Amino acid sequence: MHSPPHFIVCTGGTKGDLYPFLRLACGLAAKGLRVTVLAPEVHGEQVRAAGLAYEPNLSEARYHEVLDNPLLFDPHQGLKALFSGTDQELLDARAQLLRVAAGQPAVLLCHPFYLFAGGLAKAAQSSLRVVGAYLAPSNLRTLHDLHYLGPMPIADWLPLAARRLLWQQADARYVDPVTLPGLNRVRAQLGLPAVEHGFLLHMQAQADLSVALFPSWFGPTQADWPQPMLEGGFMLHDGEAHQALPPEVEAFLLAGAPPLVMTLGTGHKHAAAVYHAGVSVAQRTQRRLICLTAFRQQLPDDLPPGVLWAGYAPLNLLLRRCAALLHHGGIGTVAEGLRAAVPQLVLPFAWDQFDNAFRVQALGVGLSLPAKKANATRLSRELLRLMQDAERITQCHRVAALLAHDPDADTLVDRLLHWSITP
Repeated sequence: MHSPPHFIVCTGGTKGDLYPFLRLACGLAAKGLRVTVLAPEVHGEQVRAAGLAYEPNLSEARYHEVLDNPLLFDPHQGLKALFSGTDQELLDARAQLLRVAAGQPAVLLCHPFYLFAGGLAKAAQSSLRVVGAYLAPSNLRTLHDLHYLGPMPIADWLPLAARRLLWQQADARYVDPVTLPGLNRVRAQLGLPAVEHGFLLHMQAQADLSVALFPSWFGPTQADWPQPMLEGGFMLHDGEAHQALPPEVEAFLLAGAPPLVMTLGTGHKHAAAVYHAGVSVAQRTQRRLICLTAFRQQLPDDLPPGVLWAGYAPLNLLLRRCAALLHHGGIGTVAEGLRAAVPQLVLPFAWDQFDNAFRVQALGVGLSLPAKKANATRLSRELLRLMQDAERITQCHRVAALLAHDPDADTLVDRLLHWSITP
């Protein structure tokens, strides 16, 4: 057995990307381990409030520049929006990892999109080991438990050969052309060979260990996932002990019947049409509604009675007091909805959201309607279906009970620690 290494916990993205890694970082630190968190500058205050060593890996200006691009939420253009012109950022991320690791034994526990920087850093420092932590099942490429390829549904009866061909076409058309040129320019600068094809498979191959940050009943481990693989659960971060709902939200909850909650992602600046449809649905169905978005301009200037806007509210405190959750299908929001045993109407835009929506519906706890089809009429119809099914509430509670049996953060931290000190 070796001495415990320095754990470098690295993520990007919005709050949904931050919280699972913050939960694990806190768990590692509670064991007395040295932990440094690398995350976007906008999350720095929250990381420091948790008592963790912190360095920014993305400026606030660059964070908002990425979110300002509407193509980020396009199911076919998201990767291009995220990876265009990021050569220097990849080099900077590699340099930061090497500086923080400082030539000493270290474990990088990271979001999948930081596996590339991790692999490049590991090539320069052999005492750095890399752990890829996957937030949702569709973050991992598979031929087997494949329900959606981006926004395209995949029939259960489709043969493996056909699924393999679909993946090859997706790689050739949507993935490799917008990701590999930049990666290979960086690799060339560092004297490393080019990756000819298979950006996603190359990404997964950078990890010495992979971790599923979702339960097996939500996404079972597949035979073609990278190995070794640790099975985990949803890493739900509850924040500080004194955390409370904003006063205006608390007052609204006390003033009437349990409301609907609509949230389309803490970083989504381009969802005005769906928010407007949600407000119309609240009026049509005479239901109260809380709209959560940091970007007030996405809502009508004058909200009708019974509709409240809030920039943010902790879902772990809010959802258990609500009638239903309408959301984009981000995995963190899905998990909070499952924990709260609240019916979900999932309105996927891009990324893993279509697959997450499928799994919510398959569990019997919600319905799905693509965001591009979510006008007031369709939304009203699906909401009515969601709320009229009395058995759905019972099923929500059955599924919520499963979470108590999943590996918690302490269990996963113990497994990571054991792996890290085993030769």
